[in-house]
Amino acid sequence: MTENFDILCNNCGQNIRLRLLSAQAGFQEFATCPNCQTHLKIEETETTIETIVVTEREFLTTNQTPIPAYQNNAAESLIRLREYEEQLRILESEWSIEIEMLKVTKRNKQILPRKNRSLGLSVLGFVILLYAIIIDKGEATFLSTIGVIVLFTSGQEFYKWWRYKEALADFEEEKERLEMGIELMDN
Repeated sequence: MTENFDILCNNCGQNIRLRLLSAQAGFQEFATCPNCQTHLKIEETETTIETIVVTEREFLTTNQTPIPAYQNNAAESLIRLREYEEQLRILESEWSIEIEMLKVTKRNKQILPRKNRSLGLSVLGFVILLYAIIIDKGEATFLSTIGVIVLFTSGQEFYKWWRYKEALADFEEEKERLEMGIELMDN
């Protein structure tokens, strides 16, 4: 498991990202500042992590393997900004596909499902079905068939409306999070 940790350069004050190799191994032993190219030795005690400037000769003669675990903050921000923009583009394209799947057909047009219409038709289908079963005592198969069809189709529209409402809330929340991240990265 590796974990990143930021520390300041002793020479120029630039942020340097170090990599914690493992809990037992500790931090990488040496690093080079990406801003001023100063060679640094990382010393870790029980309570602190410090950097000490070392000469190039000391740096090159030590038994070390430099790990390029740091990046320029501006480059890192640009990478993160592009990732957010790409995630937003993917989110919006997936949302347009999901909307098409949730649409219902009305008069040969694809429209978004509506709660009031689907609930009204569900009640109508239920009333027709109850009338056919209780009052006609099941003799009017035509009415019971109509009731089942109306109840089933309106129930599907209500289900699609419910899924649309849930998916819209998730989409708006994720879109707001990504847009806020993009806005923060731009500033």
